[in-house]
Amino acid sequence: MLPSAFFRHAILVLALCLSLAASAGDEVRQLPVSLEDSSGQQMRIGTLMLTPVKEGWSYHLNMDRSRFEERFLSMRPFICLEGRVYSLCHLSYPYPLERRITKTDLVDLEYDLLFIQKRTAEYGIDAHKGVYYRLTWNNDRIEGRVYETDLDKLAVPPEAGVKRPIAAQDLYEADAGRHAWPKIVIGD
Repeated sequence: MLPSAFFRHAILVLALCLSLAASAGDEVRQLPVSLEDSSGQQMRIGTLMLTPVKEGWSYHLNMDRSRFEERFLSMRPFICLEGRVYSLCHLSYPYPLERRITKTDLVDLEYDLLFIQKRTAEYGIDAHKGVYYRLTWNNDRIEGRVYETDLDKLAVPPEAGVKRPIAAQDLYEADAGRHAWPKIVIGD
């Protein structure tokens, strides 16, 4: 092999190795999504698939429907986690989301994790009893604390150009003792 051909091959192999090393941290990740009670016990409710994109990740959230009971409440279907006193029903966000997150912006994922709390014995559901998990990164995993909010505002499409109609001032710190799952954890 000629020296120039050797150097071309060596440079090509080096470039390939550097490329593989750089992308090792940019691989698709699959993370468990779990609700956590006040004693630290976790119940897995789904899986989050993160795919690297420029400046963050695109994601796909898959709720584990086997953990939920299917309910038809107030003229629409919900999946609910049934408790003795309260049930937590997942509210699928009804408007388009980009489904992208970054280290500083987790709002799309927060919107995909909206719930409504209701008394288990009640037949209907009331959107003003909304449960919102405000998410933050904690090292390599995402954690969220429970907040309460009125989700009635989602009954009508947001004004043109408004992608995120739930503002920070619409969230109220929740009494964790009133919630069966005051925390959500995404990752190990």
